[in-house]
Amino acid sequence: MAKTTTKAKKATPTPTPPATTPDKRTLKAHELVLSPTIQSAVAIEAWSKFAGTVDLAELVDDLRERIKKVQGGDMQPVEAMLFGQAMTLETIFTSLARRASAGEQRDAAGAAGRIGARGRGRRISAGAWSGNRMVSHAGIFSPWG
Repeated sequence: MAKTTTKAKKATPTPTPPATTPDKRTLKAHELVLSPTIQSAVAIEAWSKFAGTVDLAELVDDLRERIKKVQGGDMQPVEAMLFGQAMTLETIFTSLARRASAGEQRDAAGAAGRIGARGRGRRISAGAWSGNRMVSHAGIFSPWG
């Protein structure tokens, strides 16, 4: 008699349960897209591939808990996030400034210089952007020509 062998089946991942409210009511589609917590979780999940697979339901639950703490007055996570973002931006700025001064970005620095030279004689007031045009003391003009 021939022996038959069966292949072991791979375990299938359990599907993420539908999004629910804290009282376990399933959210409707319009509630999903209007929920800031769920929108944040979806964005975090989409941009966090470096961390591996993220369970969206667990992420939503964790975000809800963190939001409750902030709403309760615990601003330490917000302060830490803002400080970290400020340091990251400072690092990026410093790196780009160093590259520009070292000539590593000659084309970009040259273009910035040409744009700056074009606008110097026009006395551009700060915050005077209006669409693709800027407002100067002399009137409205395009900064590109």
